[in-house]
Amino acid sequence: MVDLILKGLLVFSVVSYGTKGMILDIFDLLFFRIGIIILFTASLFDIPKRIYSKHTRWAIGFLLCLVVISTFQNNFHNVIISNSINLFLGCLAIHIISVYCKNPDSCAKWLTAGAIINILVYVSQQLGFNPILNKPGYIGCEGAILASITRLTLYLAIILPFLLNFHWALFLAAIGLSIYSKQYSLLFPAFLILFIKAEMPRLKFLLVILMGLSIYLFHAHLLQSILFRWKVAWNPSITVFFTKPLLGYGFGILPIPDSEVAANDFIQLFVGLGLGSIAWVIYILKTHWKFLKTDLASLGIITLISQMMIEYPFEVPRLWITIIFLIAYFIIKSQEAKCQY
Repeated sequence: MVDLILKGLLVFSVVSYGTKGMILDIFDLLFFRIGIIILFTASLFDIPKRIYSKHTRWAIGFLLCLVVISTFQNNFHNVIISNSINLFLGCLAIHIISVYCKNPDSCAKWLTAGAIINILVYVSQQLGFNPILNKPGYIGCEGAILASITRLTLYLAIILPFLLNFHWALFLAAIGLSIYSKQYSLLFPAFLILFIKAEMPRLKFLLVILMGLSIYLFHAHLLQSILFRWKVAWNPSITVFFTKPLLGYGFGILPIPDSEVAANDFIQLFVGLGLGSIAWVIYILKTHWKFLKTDLASLGIITLISQMMIEYPFEVPRLWITIIFLIAYFIIKSQEAKCQY
């Protein structure tokens, strides 16, 4: 039952949209919360397929403890409580998928369905045919059903390994869309995936040359983008972190005037939860780094981390279910690898 519900959520979370002028993020948040309720209900009719490792239990428990302490310290701010509830639901979903999902490889294939639909809708929008998102609140959007080209390329970037695993043409389509829309951040995980999967040293060398050439061709846009992020988000975020470094400003809070996101999920986490979150990240790396290989689950986590360093996937509710699956999929495969030792 969990597998069936999960497959549906992986597709519909990125192809559904609100009607009657509903704000995009509000709809996405409601879909996420209701989706997790349905997933939990499905788990009641399944039997556990595996158990958590000790390190995974400690990692989730450590993070939730940090969030609870931060909530107390920041006087139960409404936004912090709402963010904390969303995090708890996300952790619950990771637990359900990691324990109850019978065939995660089969579920992973459904990631490509949402990507194909969004790519087709984006192409139709560029051709002037936009029958879906022509309602108030969506007019003028050019990011397919995700309603923003930044969000669309961010979504494609974090599932690039699955697109390549499904068919190389879909992988190239995502790269082409990125170049056409001038959203070059997708190129970094694309080169990273190919470099990791390449077995011949000559091929690795060729990829390095191609990446250098790409940086040269798009250097003006890349430099402008980095400088903009530094001025508007990174520098102010790092500055406010040092004004309250111990426990932070509260989970999901970023007290800077010109940006709602830090354009770097790690910085956003550190500002919200303080030094404890840095210790948490170090613990995650120490206990799970050895399980990063060249398999599909590992590549999914690697591409997610690469986007977390330059974008903000965790700040987009529409991507949460996809991200949850990527994390749970890696946990499952890590557990399987551990049992083989």
